[in-house]
Amino acid sequence: MTVVLCHLALCATALTAAVFPAASLSTAVALMSLALVLRSGFPAAWRMRLRRARSSTGRIPVRRRDDAGRLWLSTSPRDTEVLVGAHGTIAAVHRLPPGRVALSRIADQTRGKVQAYTLNGAPDQLVDVLAGFAAADRALARKMNLAATDVHTLVTAPNAGLTSGTVSIDVAGIWDTEAHRYVDHRVTLLAATEAHGHLHHLVVRRGRLTTRRRGAVGQAGGDRRQRLIASAVSIMQ
Repeated sequence: MTVVLCHLALCATALTAAVFPAASLSTAVALMSLALVLRSGFPAAWRMRLRRARSSTGRIPVRRRDDAGRLWLSTSPRDTEVLVGAHGTIAAVHRLPPGRVALSRIADQTRGKVQAYTLNGAPDQLVDVLAGFAAADRALARKMNLAATDVHTLVTAPNAGLTSGTVSIDVAGIWDTEAHRYVDHRVTLLAATEAHGHLHHLVVRRGRLTTRRRGAVGQAGGDRRQRLIASAVSIMQ
């Protein structure tokens, strides 16, 4: 892409050289320099530095620990709690609306009676709620220029009748307005009122990529990527 942009700059300069021959060389150099700057990643790095500068005067993420003692930075949002863990692992914790989630037998057109989780006896109602949470988390990942799989959607459901402490549900057929296609997203229901007991599993699943020394530093104040993402999320909210 960089080569194509530079080639287009030279072509544009060649076309205008007949009208402005004296400025053709300086115009070509200016356009090629602009293309190189745009493709070097400097604008994105500059925007990230501005976010860090703004975060110093904005809300400071709250430090929290999971059951394994690992440090998480909470942005303390209005409705959804966004926690940033080691290496930038993001967990968006939602609260299920009032109602009871239970594993019920519902009628299926092709397979007869099947087991499915329902909200107040209605499976469609539960799917609509979870799909809304998933769509919001995918939008958050897009704003952060992250993959949708980097944001883990957790939903606390203390009054739910879950078969275990955590239940993963794949919500299929969510319409992505940016990608213009239907996508799937995994949502994890938690029987506890807080997600701290489940957070350390997310970091273990991602894998340890640092040395023991760096891990100790991350436990004390968080690694660089963790602090950077937490500051950016706090600004956007």
